[in-house]
Amino acid sequence: MAQLAEAFGKPHLHSGLGIRRLKENYCEFRTGRDTRAVFKLEGGIAIMMMTANHDAVRRFLKNR
Repeated sequence: MAQLAEAFGKPHLHSGLGIRRLKENYCEFRTGRDTRAVFKLEGGIAIMMMTANHDAVRRFLKNR
């Protein structure tokens, strides 16, 4: 999460973390080869929602 705060607004650092928007206010970044961290943006604050593999992230978003 510290890297996320440092990287936000700096596109070259974004690509290193693999930050991408998912749906609505949800985004994700890589925490490892097979693990993603999902966060929600609310009023300029990133709220950590979960860390999981790709399939679990898809299921999580499907229910939102």
